Amino acid sequence: MAIRILLSAILVCLLVGGFAWFKYYPASPMITTIGLPGPGADADRRCGPNYRHIGVVRWVPTRDLVCRGPWQIQASYREEQDVTLDTFTRRIGHAGRFWSQPDSNSWQRTADSVTAAMQRLGGHTFSCWKPLAGLNPHIRDTKYWRFPSYFVRLTAYRFENPFNGDPWLLQLDGYRDLPDGMCN
Repeated sequence: MAIRILLSAILVCLLVGGFAWFKYYPASPMITTIGLPGPGADADRRCGPNYRHIGVVRWVPTRDLVCRGPWQIQASYREEQDVTLDTFTRRIGHAGRFWSQPDSNSWQRTADSVTAAMQRLGGHTFSCWKPLAGLNPHIRDTKYWRFPSYFVRLTAYRFENPFNGDPWLLQLDGYRDLPDGMCN
């Protein structure tokens, strides 16, 4: 009888602990560094599983949980945000922002403001190999910063598309570890 009670108590603890583990959304300074609401992965964002298209099998779930913020898409402005965490380790691997600017002046001012903010927050600039201009003609500039536990990358785009109003775009990404091939 005592063993049955002990095993039941252990099972209940495992179930409660497992549920709490998957309801726990970790915090990371990376999230607030790139200007997202935080510091938790689920702050003002909806979280759901990530799927990857693999060969014959249509969509296979990954260990990643993606928390996406409210997208704002208007005629002259667009903003997207997401935070990705590993469901097993509960570590945040990536946080990203993507937003547009109405013209080249505000695009340059915002890029300069982001650069100043990264330095003010303690980021150390470092260089990575940059692809030749012909490989991706839309990328105008890329900058990198190293923080104690993560990396940040700013990418500035210019798409010349008459249907899209020639948007000037900025993308700010935070990574726990640098993805393969990002810096060679």
